[in-house]
Amino acid sequence: MDVSFVIVNWNTAGLLENCINSIFQTVNRKKFEIIVVDNASSDESVKLVETSFPDVTLIKNSKNLGFARAVNKGIRVSCGKYVLLLNTDTLLQKNAVCQLVDYMDSNKKAGISGGQLMYKDGRKQNSFDNYPSLLFEIFNKSLLKRMFPRKFYGKLRNFDNPVEVDSVIGACFVISRSCIDDIGLLDEDYFFFIEETDYCYRAGRKGYAVMYVPQSRIIHFQ
Repeated sequence: MDVSFVIVNWNTAGLLENCINSIFQTVNRKKFEIIVVDNASSDESVKLVETSFPDVTLIKNSKNLGFARAVNKGIRVSCGKYVLLLNTDTLLQKNAVCQLVDYMDSNKKAGISGGQLMYKDGRKQNSFDNYPSLLFEIFNKSLLKRMFPRKFYGKLRNFDNPVEVDSVIGACFVISRSCIDDIGLLDEDYFFFIEETDYCYRAGRKGYAVMYVPQSRIIHFQ
């Protein structure tokens, strides 16, 4: 198995359906599995997966466990060489996943990767970030990125090739199995938000590279 998609869902049936369809429509050349972890949704999410996607592995939580705990349940049953965490409010574009995985296959130091997140109209979103710091708390982050673009990358800077960054945004977040085996699962003390930044930090401390791969494009509705 090349890629294990782990999708955490909470009451987003419509988004979930489109997200899963985008996987089937855009991922080729790779063998994959899809694992949906539902955090006790009250909408039609569970029924949707059971009826429309019978080959998808569905984990039904009895209550909302938050993002990190739900992801970890998915990772534990996954078997792919890479685990790809994918938000329900995303649509993969053609070859997005293959470009991320091919890059990581050819660059063994890369433990984590992410692509270019975009609005539906093609505008860029922030797809990577620096580690949180006192500097960012004191000064305006956007201003620092404009003043010191070599140190603080901004979303408007164009990259032709993959570049190493502090962290990538977790909407589409690929982790190598070797990285998971080395540093463990996500920190479950984080209920929602910042858990991917923490994971990138832990990976970096272990010597893994966190890579932004601009050729990989993902629509993210935010």
